[in-house]
Amino acid sequence: MVDIKGADLNKCAAAGISTCHEALSADEIMDRARVGVHAMLRESSAARTLAQQLECIVGKDIDTSMMSIVTDDLHCCDLNETGHLDHHLKLALSCGLPFVKAIQMVTINAARAFERRYAARAPGKRADINIVSGDTADDFGVVSVWSRGKQIVDHGKNARALRNRPA
Repeated sequence: MVDIKGADLNKCAAAGISTCHEALSADEIMDRARVGVHAMLRESSAARTLAQQLECIVGKDIDTSMMSIVTDDLHCCDLNETGHLDHHLKLALSCGLPFVKAIQMVTINAARAFERRYAARAPGKRADINIVSGDTADDFGVVSVWSRGKQIVDHGKNARALRNRPA
């Protein structure tokens, strides 16, 4: 939905378009959220625009339930050097986005946008669990990750590799 606004954006929303990751400016993000289209703020290898996109939220009392922080077109070398959504979260925190709002935008908001059955610890639902430390861009880190009931990261190390290592 690049460069779609006004009546055309309303038509898209009425036709059932429910998400958009093409909004790059703060105005485009707010326009989508206003018409009920979930705006996905993204940082990619080709378009490093997350900080600019966050300008419409930071320091304002904006409901971000229709917004997520996502990744798109992230090259392997960037993934290896800077990380994935943990990097995006640190960037959001360094831009001044409150910790809880940033966590929601990377987790539950994104899951709800895709109407996923997960993102809850309840019968019939599945949730991957990340244990983190710190709440600022300087001290935030992922301590451990659990997926499908198994620990896959333990203090930044691949837990499977640690378990399978010869004694």
